[in-house]
Amino acid sequence: MMRRNQTRVVLLACLGVCLTASVGAQSVWESKTPDYWANILAKSLDEEKNKPCIREQWYAAYALEQYGAAAQNQAPTLLRRLDTDLGQDDYVRSAVARALGTAGATEAIPALILALDSEYLAIRRNAAWALGRFSPDDFGEEKEPAVEALRKLLKKSEHPDLPLELNAATALWRIARNDDTLEWIDRMLAPSNARNVFYGASAIANLANDLDEQSLAKFKTFLCKYVVDPGTEKNSMSRQDAVRMCVFALAALGSVAADDVRETILERYSLEQAQRGDACPSELVPLLALWGEVDSAGDSAGAVFFLASIASNENEAERTRVAAVRGLKFAQGTSADVARKALLDIVSDTDADVQENGRGIFKALDAEAAAALKALNESAHSGSVQIERVESDLGE
Repeated sequence: MMRRNQTRVVLLACLGVCLTASVGAQSVWESKTPDYWANILAKSLDEEKNKPCIREQWYAAYALEQYGAAAQNQAPTLLRRLDTDLGQDDYVRSAVARALGTAGATEAIPALILALDSEYLAIRRNAAWALGRFSPDDFGEEKEPAVEALRKLLKKSEHPDLPLELNAATALWRIARNDDTLEWIDRMLAPSNARNVFYGASAIANLANDLDEQSLAKFKTFLCKYVVDPGTEKNSMSRQDAVRMCVFALAALGSVAADDVRETILERYSLEQAQRGDACPSELVPLLALWGEVDSAGDSAGAVFFLASIASNENEAERTRVAAVRGLKFAQGTSADVARKALLDIVSDTDADVQENGRGIFKALDAEAAAALKALNESAHSGSVQIERVESDLGE
């Protein structure tokens, strides 16, 4: 047992090096062909001596996952490696399961279904994730066994593994639109348990484009309410993570969530208050940038005027102004001109401050405003006035 744990420590310590290493402008995995990486896995099966180490095998599987459909010809080798337990190699075989999913290797579906019952948690998690990468038509006669195996993973247990259940719920809905997925999400969305909310919101984000209207209406309302009132659970870090995931899920829903986001904000803080310079309630800050993003194709002007008022308020907290600035970069049409003017004012104020006071370090607000301006300028030239003209108007 001690040796197994030591092996995992060494492997995990190496993952950061593997993931960030690069050759010139290329990642390491791109510097070699799928055949090269598959050959490493084949050697681990076929050679008695000089087998590639666990780290090499894991990275080979990771590389093939990154290649996606381009690694489909390597499916036979991947399947052999998934089916062969060489001891202390569950992280390798779990990575192999992911590679089979991204490759779209339909011949691997039966093996992946069997892997859902593996004694190793990492393999079960990634087998469920991989099954969620296939379309319903890919399963053929294996559809019913897959559905039953995935449903089994969602049954209530005393010690659930939520990452595994998330992957199973996502796959189950994509394969069969099974109501067990919706029931599981409902179970997760318990405001008193931030960890559950995190995984429930993750499922909504995964399935944002596939959920029915009734489910969407219920879920987006919950997400907005939770962001502004996540409860009083002792673990504040868990609450923050859950709030972030709820915001991410709302962003994944896109324009579908725009009305709910707008109403949630305006119920607590009006445009008149923003223009008057009243402080924005702190609980609304996570929704500010989101409003600009999800409303960019709808009532963009309303969102932009609101966000510009907050971003331009020098008495507002910098965190709040930064969030408003991030929302402005999504402005479209003529409202993009309003956004540009507000952002240019922020950048101009910064330049003047540097010249007057010699301040050489930009605040987060300054950097965000410059980045938002660049994003607007690189967009599809929304509106008739470009940055050069706005700058000219400001100078008159």
